[in-house]
Amino acid sequence: MANTNSFAYIEKTLPGVVDKVFALNSLTDALIGGSEIKLDFLDARTVKIFMLASTGLTDYARGGHGSTNTRGAAKSTTETFTLSQERYSEIPLDKLDTLDDGETVLGHLASEFLRTKVVPEFDTYRFSKMASYCSATIGNLVSESISANTIISKFNAAFKWMSEQKVPEQDQVIYVNPTVMEQIRNTTELAKRLHQSDMDKNVQFAIEEYENRPIVVVPSDMFYTLAQTGNGIYPSSASKVINFMVVSKKAPIIVKKMDYAKVFNSVDENGSYLGYVGYLLTNLYYHDLFVPENKRVAIYTSVSTTAATTVSSALLVDAVAGSTGKTVINGVLTQPAGMLYDAVGLYTTNGTAPAIGSSYTVSTDVIGTEITPNASHNIFVAVQDGKVVATSKDFTNTLPVGA
Repeated sequence: MANTNSFAYIEKTLPGVVDKVFALNSLTDALIGGSEIKLDFLDARTVKIFMLASTGLTDYARGGHGSTNTRGAAKSTTETFTLSQERYSEIPLDKLDTLDDGETVLGHLASEFLRTKVVPEFDTYRFSKMASYCSATIGNLVSESISANTIISKFNAAFKWMSEQKVPEQDQVIYVNPTVMEQIRNTTELAKRLHQSDMDKNVQFAIEEYENRPIVVVPSDMFYTLAQTGNGIYPSSASKVINFMVVSKKAPIIVKKMDYAKVFNSVDENGSYLGYVGYLLTNLYYHDLFVPENKRVAIYTSVSTTAATTVSSALLVDAVAGSTGKTVINGVLTQPAGMLYDAVGLYTTNGTAPAIGSSYTVSTDVIGTEITPNASHNIFVAVQDGKVVATSKDFTNTLPVGA
């Protein structure tokens, strides 16, 4: 019989785990509450935000009345937003798969699911959504390749934009991908000096902010435009990796209307619903991010020319030479780590991998087997429930083969 005391403890602390994991791991939760706008929902999904515009000052005519002094005007309009992200998960945990440590495994599963699946999806969606509010014609969406020793000048261009829009400096955060962070560390645009008084000290350089704006590094597989949600979150074929983003905390409105986590146990009244002996971990999230029209100038996005499909849901392949003309596939690693898949197949049709989320059938699992590489294209595809979840680069003439 399950340890009911342990199970009750997991149920009691699960909501606390949600709050703790979000606070420690989310890269965008720091933006929550920064907006000065407070939402008043008309229903469970929809909110209206008022915008006010007016004319400015005019010269005053002393003693004037009626039409002598020019009267200005004011206009009020509304902008409507609707929550779009209704995300859900059911994860079964059979008692025979865990035996005596079921409650321990359940507790770790709940925490790891939030840390490795929920939080990264929330962050990825938010970055993509914020980028969607930027515009090349307005001027705060720039497509560019950033060469060595130019990153500071790129930041300065973003700061100039923010200053022209009167966005307060103290509210701004810089998000960068790892490649850009490397360029920051290596740039010769900034001088690093040691004075005589520093010689006897344990000198350390830590690049944590620039021009009073904190710098936050975002993995490339979470930092791209045009994100799609389905079975997880993934880029579209047109998605590009974001170089960096400068965001005012007062610009985005982040809404989490529901963070629901519940564990069902087969030994209680829900046993007939489960249909097996064990547990069912359920998670339901109702959330979104909005940027009101007047606040959109407070986000500046630099987008690279790198396709996000090349860095998101990647498959790293460990291959060694096998017998004559053949390759042994020892194993694979997923990026991000810990992705679930049923099998890995070899795709040789053309140089473009199947899209993430598309249907695909693996006829032969290549892991732990010896294969004969294709003469032109060799792309490895990880599949879960008949859907592509990760793909490798194209190993055209680069797989090791036995002599």
